[in-house]
Amino acid sequence: MNPSCKFFLVAALGLAVLAGCSNEDIVRFPQEPPTGGGQPLTLDQFMAGAQAGGAGAGYVAEALPSGTTAAPVISGASQIVRGGALVLDIEVDDTATDLYMSLSNVDLGYYHFDLSALPRVLAADDYAGDSPLVQKLEASGMHVQAAAARAARVVRVTLTSRNDLSLSGFTVVVTTSDGSTASEAGVHVVTVNRIASSSGFLQASLNWNSPVDMDLHVQVPGGDEVFWANRNAGGGLLDLDSNAACSIDDVDNENIVWASQPEPGEYIVRVDLWSACEQPGPFPYVVTVVIDGEPQTFEGVFQALDADGGGQGAGVEIVRVTLP
Repeated sequence: MNPSCKFFLVAALGLAVLAGCSNEDIVRFPQEPPTGGGQPLTLDQFMAGAQAGGAGAGYVAEALPSGTTAAPVISGASQIVRGGALVLDIEVDDTATDLYMSLSNVDLGYYHFDLSALPRVLAADDYAGDSPLVQKLEASGMHVQAAAARAARVVRVTLTSRNDLSLSGFTVVVTTSDGSTASEAGVHVVTVNRIASSSGFLQASLNWNSPVDMDLHVQVPGGDEVFWANRNAGGGLLDLDSNAACSIDDVDNENIVWASQPEPGEYIVRVDLWSACEQPGPFPYVVTVVIDGEPQTFEGVFQALDADGGGQGAGVEIVRVTLP
């Protein structure tokens, strides 16, 4: 389906969702944090975990280390779905050996990553020869060697929120260390999207950090599917659709929820790159699937050539879930 068809179909099916992504519907950071009843606020009250390269971070119940060396640079979506995850690309100094992540709202607690054990976002081979990525970068006027040098220092981390996240917004704070000296803090401001609901039964959410049109699909028992052209199926509801047909809204999240117990059977979660919206890529994303309140996260990356303008059945399979 061409972009204009998709835009008008989405608008016809869910104008309130698209129109709702306005300043009136999103409570902006900063907001006063909860008082905590006199007790220190800890990171694990608001976040369920963090991971990179398929491995979880260590949790340390202390104050975030900080120092004077250059701060890491963070890029990611400016919004998060309640109960969902946030994918962040973090540019670190070549000498850094450790990465620490917390929230500005909390008193204690941070996630620790051993940078020597983390994969970098792209390898040098990704920029070698006449690869599709190199062709796309050159066509867009980007300097290939500069892009390769930057990617060699970027690590990708996902941060997963709790369903009962009570803040309307927060600031992710990241520092690094070279083993002796810690860095200043890099910060990334995030708001909690109020259009998207959370669910204690079944919820699938998608987060990415590029101005492209990604779509979340969930096939329900019997073969019907919840996605942008069919927002309700099998008790599930797509209540948030972002960047429809490259009408960029900077939400960069999609969300499908069940407000009541889903029927038994197999559910298939897929993600589709509908359009790269003339961006060169790569486009990282994270999918969060919450079952009975327990989140699982799945990381992935699209290239610009993966865009297919797909409808029902499109996309790459993320996970199959069988409910009793």
